[in-house]
Amino acid sequence: SSPLAIAAAYALPRKIEEATYLVLDVGAGSTEVALVEYESGTVRMLAVRHDETLGGESFDTVLADRLGREVEAVTGDIPTPDRGWLDLLEAAEIAKVRLSQDLSTHVHVARAEGAPGMTFDIEQELSQVELVPILAPLLGRIRILMQDTLSSANLSPSQIDAVLLAGGQTRSPQVRMVARAFSQQLVDISEPSIAVYGALMLHQAGTEAVDVLPRDLAVRG
Repeated sequence: SSPLAIAAAYALPRKIEEATYLVLDVGAGSTEVALVEYESGTVRMLAVRHDETLGGESFDTVLADRLGREVEAVTGDIPTPDRGWLDLLEAAEIAKVRLSQDLSTHVHVARAEGAPGMTFDIEQELSQVELVPILAPLLGRIRILMQDTLSSANLSPSQIDAVLLAGGQTRSPQVRMVARAFSQQLVDISEPSIAVYGALMLHQAGTEAVDVLPRDLAVRG
């Protein structure tokens, strides 16, 4: 599975003999948290949790909703999928990506389609600090997934050697802030090719991969 391969991609080249990792994979449309043990040539899944409705697109939508409420406050019109929403969604994604590196960014939506015969503009500054309360509900769901994964194996954050971050949304400083509550050691493994590389290393090294859990432990909604 992907978490086992991700753990192997980190541990094998470093000749680590024994470690316990929490793998946080926040993709475009879903999130997976897995607890993986690496010991004596065996990488083993101890616990896993999924949220199939939480991913990078969720972050775009929440931020676009915030921009939409500002449009409504000024114009009295609520953007819809056929009137202005896609412009807000695009601006939200751009702002989110910029704020993964910069402390603040300029958000600009020009002449987006509003009510019949009308357009609207948005122009404002948005900072990483301002983003935290906007994203708080999503960050809370990630925190609960991570805690549930640990609790199901009767482990605490002090027993985790590192959190391995996979998926593009883990580049977000806000997501990393949540992850850091479980380990000060954060390892960026966000490139999609890493899992493939890890699977290849498992095969070449003759390392045993044990996925001992059912794959239907999921949160939906």
